[in-house]
Amino acid sequence: MSLTLRKKNLFAWIAAPMHRYRDFILEAETQFAEDNGYSAVGFLLRHAGDDSFYYFLISNRGYFRFNAVINGNPVPLIDWTPAAAIGAKANRLRIIGRDRHFAFFVDDDWVGEVDDETLAEGCVGFAAQNFDEKDVGVFAVRKLIIESRPLEVERNFLRWTRHIPVEPKSRIELARSFFRRGEFAAAVVQLKKALKNHRGTAQDYALLGECLINLQMYEAALRAVDRALELQPALREAAHERANLLYLLGRAEEAASQLGKTLVQDPGNSALWNLLGNTEYGRGRWEAASTAYQKALILEPDNPLFNLNAARSAEAEGKRDEALRFYLRAADLFFRGEAMDDLRQILPCLKRLGAEPARLVGLEAKMLYADGRTAEAEPLLRRALEGGDQEDSSLCYLLGLIHIERGERWEAHGLLETACGIEPDYPLYRMRLAENLFLMGEDAGEEIRRAHRMAPEDPWVSNLYGQYLMARAEWREAAPYLKSAFEAAPAESPILINYTECLASTGRADEALRLLSDGLEDGPSAALQNQLGNLLARKARYPEALAAYEEAVRLAPDEAGYAKNLAAVCIELDMVLRAEEILAELEQRFPQPDVYNLIGHLALIQGQHQRAEASLARGLELEPEDPGLQTNLACLRLARREVVEARRIVDAVLAGNPGFEPALKLRDRIRADFEEELHCGGCDLSWRVPVPLPPQPSLRIVGEPPDDCPAGQCPSCGRIYCVRCAREHLRASRFVCPQCDVFLKLGDDRLKHLVSRFIGG
Repeated sequence: MSLTLRKKNLFAWIAAPMHRYRDFILEAETQFAEDNGYSAVGFLLRHAGDDSFYYFLISNRGYFRFNAVINGNPVPLIDWTPAAAIGAKANRLRIIGRDRHFAFFVDDDWVGEVDDETLAEGCVGFAAQNFDEKDVGVFAVRKLIIESRPLEVERNFLRWTRHIPVEPKSRIELARSFFRRGEFAAAVVQLKKALKNHRGTAQDYALLGECLINLQMYEAALRAVDRALELQPALREAAHERANLLYLLGRAEEAASQLGKTLVQDPGNSALWNLLGNTEYGRGRWEAASTAYQKALILEPDNPLFNLNAARSAEAEGKRDEALRFYLRAADLFFRGEAMDDLRQILPCLKRLGAEPARLVGLEAKMLYADGRTAEAEPLLRRALEGGDQEDSSLCYLLGLIHIERGERWEAHGLLETACGIEPDYPLYRMRLAENLFLMGEDAGEEIRRAHRMAPEDPWVSNLYGQYLMARAEWREAAPYLKSAFEAAPAESPILINYTECLASTGRADEALRLLSDGLEDGPSAALQNQLGNLLARKARYPEALAAYEEAVRLAPDEAGYAKNLAAVCIELDMVLRAEEILAELEQRFPQPDVYNLIGHLALIQGQHQRAEASLARGLELEPEDPGLQTNLACLRLARREVVEARRIVDAVLAGNPGFEPALKLRDRIRADFEEELHCGGCDLSWRVPVPLPPQPSLRIVGEPPDDCPAGQCPSCGRIYCVRCAREHLRASRFVCPQCDVFLKLGDDRLKHLVSRFIGG
């Protein structure tokens, strides 16, 4: 059986729903097409539905994985793990599922095993995944046997999992995979099995020790680390862990001795100096502890834990001022790292040492703010600043954020500037200052560039730079910054939305749609569904956009913007009743100008002019200059044949919003249906006149008309000339046609209308 995937980044399968299995042995021969790009093939197991199943895949790069999908959410059980047995073209697979245990073999070689009891039983399916190298991937299964008779399953399970030897390197690779996922107990099981009858390397025992440390099995971990050092005495990581383990086991003198040796080899390791400080502190040797902590701080001055440890040792020595300085520094660093529990532990120490009241009030305010209690934090922040704590930049910063939350951006601006003045090199403050300026509509370019120079790797700074450039319609210039932000933080929805918006605006809409689809595979997101709907709607793929907006509204029913988009696409699809239902609820819950604009637009489409006018008028009461409302009002005037008023409104909208697309389209419609364009016969100048045009009064021209005014029409050839062109052909001080040598006339009502506009007649 062949399965062809005709799209990049596609995971697809075909299930066999006739039989359901719990305990089974699956044997199969699979094959990759020779011209496949990077891809994988395998099987679904215990498939209970398309949103709940296990799947096992092998790739043509020599890796395998095993995942569960539960209610549509993927749960990795074994991440991509290398296996030497996997070939690039053809492979024989054996999968054993017995109760909660799964074992996997390739060409009769064991590659992995795992226990999981999420799904009890289900169907089998053939699956494949095409990655992003080629558009097409072809996969085949040439043989498939499923054995589910209980005695046969049990016999083969015991044979393959208990009696056939496993290559130790395969177990160690699986252990590394479990370790990377934080599955330390599972990693220990594999390592112990691998090392039982295998000498192993120093790195293998060091890995076992690290797993046991994470499981807080310190004695066993020490034995593993000692074995690693026996095999490779110069293994630096193992020496570090040995010192740490001796400290954790309370063997302080041995730990200090080990650290003395290790620090000779690695004097630039701040963590080791800190550990030495902890060891000396535990022995009551305050001065030695302080010396060690100070050396750690020289190497890493912004580590809050090192500052806290230095403060404690200084306090134990009776050095109050020094301890106070370190405590305050640690408090500031813990706050910036959002480690509120650690910050709370410092407050009693500062009170005990008699810190300034303003500092204590400021710390209390920070903790209240971190807990979301901004109303209580605000007066304390002001008290701290008024009390003389002018050195703590975070007080101004937090007070600025509170003003931003209330929409008071100008008030926030001064506070953010003050914070930047106290700490001019702190990127976060500079980024917030730039962001606030940008959102106020001010020229934030210089501040954004400065923030980016300070933190070019920060995804939020790059994202802001990209937004700034997009607002200036510099889409191609914005793309590299937004790409950098996305690559640094691919799971952040706002960054992904901005990046896909930029891609779509530079003609890469298909790539943007693919990225959004990939993002949605990681979990449901109303914001991403809404952006998916936006991009699909722009491509006029309205049914697909409808599905995306419906899902966005389902996930976030209180987000008015998503419901407005849903209503708009319902109008495009002529789903009038659904649009009416959505808009009625929006009007009740969110009576905003754009809601009334949509109601008016729908009423206009239905020919309900009176209702449309009432809705548009209500919206214009709330936002008189809204271009969308004004444009729909012009549409209403045009529908009532009030062409002059419609034209006036459109011209006013475009004067204030030159690129507003709905108004541009309406102007083109007015010109096509209700205007005539006249052209100068001597140059590229043109004029527009309304149609139909009422009879025009006679003209009396006083003075010289401007160059771009019509000079007249030739009664012989019918050509019209502007004053600039006609001035070159005069006879008896009158304009003549350069082709026919006949005097030009202004008897045509169209010319009278145009000339009267130029001379104010």
